[in-house]
Amino acid sequence: MHILVAAQTWAHSGHDAQSANQILFELIQGFRREGGCEVSFVCAARPGDNFDPANEARGRQELDAMGVHIAPPLTLPTVADPRRFRSLLFPRAEDYWPEIRYRAWANDLVRTSGVDAVVVPWSERVTPIFAEVPCLRVAYYGDPDPKNLRFMSMPPVQPSRGPLRDAVRSFRIAQFERFHFEMMRCYHLVGEVAANDVIYYRENGLTNVFYARIPYSDRCPADWVGMRDTLEADAPRRIVANMGSQQATGNVLALHYLADEVLDRLDRRLGGDYEIHLYGGGRLPADLAAKLDRPTVRNIGFVDDVDRALMAAPVFLCLNNATPYKVNQSRYMHIWSLGGCIVAHGDVALSLPEMVDDENALLGADPNAIVGQIASALGDRSLRRRIGAAGRKMFQTNFTGSAVSADLLQRMHAVRASYQAETLRAAGR
Repeated sequence: MHILVAAQTWAHSGHDAQSANQILFELIQGFRREGGCEVSFVCAARPGDNFDPANEARGRQELDAMGVHIAPPLTLPTVADPRRFRSLLFPRAEDYWPEIRYRAWANDLVRTSGVDAVVVPWSERVTPIFAEVPCLRVAYYGDPDPKNLRFMSMPPVQPSRGPLRDAVRSFRIAQFERFHFEMMRCYHLVGEVAANDVIYYRENGLTNVFYARIPYSDRCPADWVGMRDTLEADAPRRIVANMGSQQATGNVLALHYLADEVLDRLDRRLGGDYEIHLYGGGRLPADLAAKLDRPTVRNIGFVDDVDRALMAAPVFLCLNNATPYKVNQSRYMHIWSLGGCIVAHGDVALSLPEMVDDENALLGADPNAIVGQIASALGDRSLRRRIGAAGRKMFQTNFTGSAVSADLLQRMHAVRASYQAETLRAAGR
C-alpha cells in the first residue's frame, strides 16, 4: 500500500514544543518498517505553524533516510475568522476552512503520486483539503475541534463578553460543529485517540470512528530504574504538573484546578515540603500565573532535555481530566515510556481506558484522593517503581509506533477492499 501522510507539521524524532512531530514520525516509521508500505509525506501549513526552521531540515533528513517521498510543501494563507453578517445567517464550509480552495491541488497530488490512501493526522486545516481525494481517506484525530473551541470560549479560559456576544459565539461554534461532522463523514476511517470522544462522534451520527492509540518514541535507558534512583535522590519531593503549551486549553483548565483545588490541600498534607515544576513553552494567562505564584511552584518553561527532567521527578501529576474538558494526552505515553509514576484524576480512564488505578497509575476521584495518592507515591519508592514498571510494559505492548501503525494498517486494508469494490461499482465495471 502506498500511503500519503499529509500534516501541518514536519515529522521528526526530536523533542519539540509540541509532541505531534514525534507521533507523526512513529506512525510513518511503523508504516515503513512494520507494514512494508511505500510512504509519501506533504506538509501543508501556515507561515506561523512551524516554530523552528531546523525542524523542517531535521524532518527532511530523517524522512529521506527512511525512504519516504517528500512532496513540495504547501503554504496556506493566514486568514481572519468569519465575522460578516452573511456568514452568521448563511454560513459555508469555506468560512471556517478557506483551505478548501486547495482541493483540486490535493486531488492532483494524489493522482500523480499514485497513492492508495491518505492519512491526515491531527489537523483541522489539512483535513478539509483532502476530504474528497480519489483514494482511501483516513483521519487520525485528537481533541475534536468543536469541543476545543467550546471550552476555549468559556471561563476560566476566556471571560464572558456579555450575554449577546456569548450567545453569538456559541451559535458560531454550533455551526462549525455541524460542518465538522459533515467533513468527517467524508473520511472512510476516523481514528480518535480518546475513547470518550469516539462516543461523542458516534452519538452525532458518525459510524466510521474507532478508538486509536497514541504512539510515542521509546528513548528510555535500559537501566531506567537505576537512573531514576540516582536522579530522584537530588529532588525527592519534586512533582511535575505540566507538559506542553502553557496556553493549551486542557493545560490551562488543569492548572486552574491545581491552584484552586489541590495546592492548599497539598500544603496541609505535606507541610510545604514539596516542589511543583511546570514545563512547557508559551506563557500562562495572567490570572492563572497569579494563582500559581507560590513558594512551592516553579514555572520552568521549555526544557531541552525533558526526558532527564522527567526521570528526576518522583511523581508526574496530570489533572487535565479533572475538569469537564476530558481528552487523551501524549504525555501519558511519554511518562509510561520512561517508567514514571503517574498520579491523575480517575476520569482519565474515560479517555484512556488502558490506565488502571494501582496498576499502571495512581488515580483519585477528587482533590483529597489525588493529594493522598501524591503523598503515597512520594513516600514509597517501591510503589513508584511498581507503577512505573507496569506503565512501561503497557507502553511497550500497545503504544509504540509499530503497535499503533499495525492496528491502523489492519483497519485500512479491511476498509480499502470495500472502498475498491464501491469504486468499481460506481464506474460500472
